Amino acid sequence: MQFLCDEQDESNDSKTTVQRKDNFNWQLMPFDLKMYTMSFLNISDLMNLKSINRCTYLMISHNYQKLKKLNVTDLIISAKKKCNINITINSKNLNIKNFDDFVEICKHINITGVIYTQNVDLNFLKYIPYNNISSANGAVIWDTKHLNISLLVNFLNSFNCQYLQICNTNIIGYGDKIFESLSNYVKEIVITEDTYCELSDKSLYYISKKSSRNNTIGNVIIQCDGAIFTPNGIVDFIKKTNFIPTIGNLSLRCVSGTKEEFLKILCDNLNEEIQDYSVYGFNVHAFQLINRPLCIFVKEFLYN
Repeated sequence: MQFLCDEQDESNDSKTTVQRKDNFNWQLMPFDLKMYTMSFLNISDLMNLKSINRCTYLMISHNYQKLKKLNVTDLIISAKKKCNINITINSKNLNIKNFDDFVEICKHINITGVIYTQNVDLNFLKYIPYNNISSANGAVIWDTKHLNISLLVNFLNSFNCQYLQICNTNIIGYGDKIFESLSNYVKEIVITEDTYCELSDKSLYYISKKSSRNNTIGNVIIQCDGAIFTPNGIVDFIKKTNFIPTIGNLSLRCVSGTKEEFLKILCDNLNEEIQDYSVYGFNVHAFQLINRPLCIFVKEFLYN
């Protein structure tokens, strides 16, 4: 905002000259009017203001709850380079020079979409006030070498996570509670095979509880190393889960038992005609349920 330059040094710039003639003094503006005017500042204005007018910047910071927050559809926090944080807000990259800038930005945003983190300690997200993150609806986490399960669960509990994707991440601890922490309106789950996370039938149980007549679930892809499910647990999951009416995918890393045992249990308990085949390009076994819009993919069988 141009009138914030009134405290800068003299300059030949024409805009600055006009402001000097007006003798405008930001600090003499009535407080209510000042706060109203500040509500139109965007994040970039706020960061620029920090270097222009420290006093006014601090006043904004201390009263940020009265300001109009920037609605953020998607927030991307990436630390691909050492000691360097890149922030992308609504597809716009912001230059974050230090940690204080990151903390300040977090005060002034309202996240309504997906939170993406790449190679970032989720402890960073505790600096986003709860009210600013509670409207988010999804999380994408990738390239995280060591992620403690309790930290991940606390993060997911802070908003209604309907979409979850985890890639190339090593999760420390039993991961079943991840799915208990998701929204009651969960739509899709993807955990890729380059991720390590120990999971059991309890994960499928928590996911099925999120399904109802009013909430159909799309793809459930749990391919992470360390995830082993029993045939009976999978059958129970299919019976209790309301999948989308078009063909959905249930893709699992490992099933205990043999392929023949698994196929027999599916046929006997689901009263289904099942077509099984191998997808050689992806090295997985497929089981197409003829009377239900569902295809099951299994990467490996524990005793084959």
